[in-house]
Amino acid sequence: MVGSDSTIEICPYLIEVAPGQDFLDTATPVRLAAHRETINAGLLRRTSGDGSSTATLPWTMLGAGSVGSKIALHAARAGRAPSIVVDRGHMSAHNYARHTAMPIGIAERLFLRAKADLVVDQVAKLDQKAAAVSDDAVSLIGSAEGRAQLAQEGCAMLVDTTASLVTREALAHAPWPDRPRIVEACLLGAGRMAYVACEGPDANPSISDLAAEAYRTLAVDADDAVIAFGAQAEEVIIGQGCSAVTFPMPDSDLSMLAASMARPITGWARDGLPARGEVRIGRTDADGGLAWSVEKEDAWIDVDRSAPDEPGIRIHPRVHAAIEADIALYPGVETGGVLVGRFSQIGNLFQVVDLIAAPPDSTRSAAEFVLGTQGLKAAVLGIARRTGGALQVIGTWHNHLTDSGPSMTDAIAGSILAMRQFGPALLLIRTPGGYAKLIAERVYSQHAIEVGGGEEP
Repeated sequence: MVGSDSTIEICPYLIEVAPGQDFLDTATPVRLAAHRETINAGLLRRTSGDGSSTATLPWTMLGAGSVGSKIALHAARAGRAPSIVVDRGHMSAHNYARHTAMPIGIAERLFLRAKADLVVDQVAKLDQKAAAVSDDAVSLIGSAEGRAQLAQEGCAMLVDTTASLVTREALAHAPWPDRPRIVEACLLGAGRMAYVACEGPDANPSISDLAAEAYRTLAVDADDAVIAFGAQAEEVIIGQGCSAVTFPMPDSDLSMLAASMARPITGWARDGLPARGEVRIGRTDADGGLAWSVEKEDAWIDVDRSAPDEPGIRIHPRVHAAIEADIALYPGVETGGVLVGRFSQIGNLFQVVDLIAAPPDSTRSAAEFVLGTQGLKAAVLGIARRTGGALQVIGTWHNHLTDSGPSMTDAIAGSILAMRQFGPALLLIRTPGGYAKLIAERVYSQHAIEVGGGEEP
């Protein structure tokens, strides 16, 4: 039957019977009757190979530009359209080079419409409903009324396709109770890479944490680092949008990347988000092929703030394991190394994603650990060079043999670190009972150093 999984096909015919004729009359006209269907979400799902009867989870698309419009339309063609589309922008002439919408008449050519409205119109043509919000997402986050516009009740995910660093950080760190999990989808390396990241439960890891980890991953491979952070990528500030004027690429290439990004997003709209965080990176080749790597991300170690205005600390589980392994390698003495990551100004948060091992001229004893300098400068500069400054040294770590907080020696070391770098410096202290920390920052207006510390039991 049409619209079913039956193996029996019905072939209907239309028989025109007039007075004086009957079914045995060979002159009675007989015509094959055509099946007629209407466009609806169920039909689109079946045609797309989605045999699930599960209703689409409500989700929001942030950004209705070239990438966002294509992902939204792919999801709609699969019967899993977004419920809300948010974008404050209006169409410009160059947007039609890659946007899903077409300029239908003279009115749209002269009076350029809101991008969100155009995407919602496309969704409506596929018999699915979505609301358009032509406002700034970051501004909406600041109030309960604005957040209600961003996410309806039961919203499963916010898909951020704006490629805006500010939007990512604002979403990740907003004081938003019970906010939906965030998925980020954007292009990297002047369109040679695709990036999809999904937060873990309770935003741990957050979309901001996952971006920091992605920077580390991309820096490991020399070819990836050149693409993601090289001269061509630097023509557009990393994470700050992909306007068609400053980021030229053909629609065919963008469509290939967007279609591949839409696949997991559409699946999550059907089945729900994964149990852990995920980082997906798609890499193109010279022949136009696309290969994806997928990394599952467990929750990060969250060191609580001692005071509400104190910077927070999140440590990747891999880094925590490396610290534990180094301590086990040197029993009975203090050991340590250098912390690599980033500091989120918007989130007021250290994100630790890697370590630099202690230089060979470091000294270890039961009383103290003294970090050496041999080869350290080259290692530090190498990180900044490979990542285009996206990652940097953010402090040091060492352990204490007892459950104790920062010592006077630690305070002096923190002051020295703060004098030598922009932004706050982190001294992370691993104790038998947990993590203690000391955070030092130079306050230029006072020409002084402020040092704060605390202990995580």
